[in-house]
Amino acid sequence: MRKLSLLVAFVILGLVGSTVHAGEKYKIGLCMASLDTFLSSMAQAAIDHAEKTGIVELTLVDAQDDTVRQTHQVTTLVENGVDALIINIVETTAAPRLIEAAKVRNIPIVFVNRNPFFNVGDGQPAENCWVVSSNSILEGAVGMEYVGEKLGGKGNIVILMGMLGQEAATNRTEGVRQVIREKYPEIKVLASETGNWFRDQGMSVMENYITAYGDQINAVCSNNDEMAIGAALALQANGMRDKVFVVGVDGTRDGIAAIESGLIDASAYQDPVAQGAGSIDIAIAVLRGENPERRILLPVEAVTRENLAKFKK
Repeated sequence: MRKLSLLVAFVILGLVGSTVHAGEKYKIGLCMASLDTFLSSMAQAAIDHAEKTGIVELTLVDAQDDTVRQTHQVTTLVENGVDALIINIVETTAAPRLIEAAKVRNIPIVFVNRNPFFNVGDGQPAENCWVVSSNSILEGAVGMEYVGEKLGGKGNIVILMGMLGQEAATNRTEGVRQVIREKYPEIKVLASETGNWFRDQGMSVMENYITAYGDQINAVCSNNDEMAIGAALALQANGMRDKVFVVGVDGTRDGIAAIESGLIDASAYQDPVAQGAGSIDIAIAVLRGENPERRILLPVEAVTRENLAKFKK
């Protein structure tokens, strides 16, 4: 996959292809919370797919994990006359403001990867909104199922959480705790702390865990692969890596490579290509006046050394 430019905004112009309806051309804003390893892959998939459709002019903006910045970017795109917005939201609580900004011009929103409606009624999106994502609770549960089995249902774990206030961090952590409550009640959570999705912060938090709990730690459940890799490096530096299971979420290229090398043990794979391309397809369908499913949940799969070949690309 070619490297994604980290410019705050740029435009991809599609070429006219066989899928074009007469006179059809759509301006879509792709608003990313950030461009970390996983989200860069997802954004690139959206860019590639938009180009292939031949009918989309795609503008990408990067909020750099700043809610205020993202709100300003969305408002600017609305004022510039986009036909639809695809939003990978920074903070779930900001959704009403973004929806209100788009509502002024009746612009549809496709929320991708992070579902801001997970705790609203039955989880159905608000009016004129759609969601393309995986089940974040399941993403956390998949890793915990692996850990629970490896520990024989007994032991101690620590949790590395993503950025607080984000749906994925909340629900992936809940997925871990849910599996413990329902299936492995003899497994204890020693601590949970945010590493903000970053490898270096995951390493720093893990070093603190090692200082506090040492050999009591039997496994690490991380909300993403980057923090899992950081935790594994801290364990390795302290001569503990072979004694502690480490699992992540995302199944990124770095995560897959870390499983292959033995640095981490497993990950919960969510498909960035399907999410990125799928969000473009939903936006186009809505703009054509079609009635696509309001909430698309893509499958989550466990990645281990045993099935690694399936996920190497």
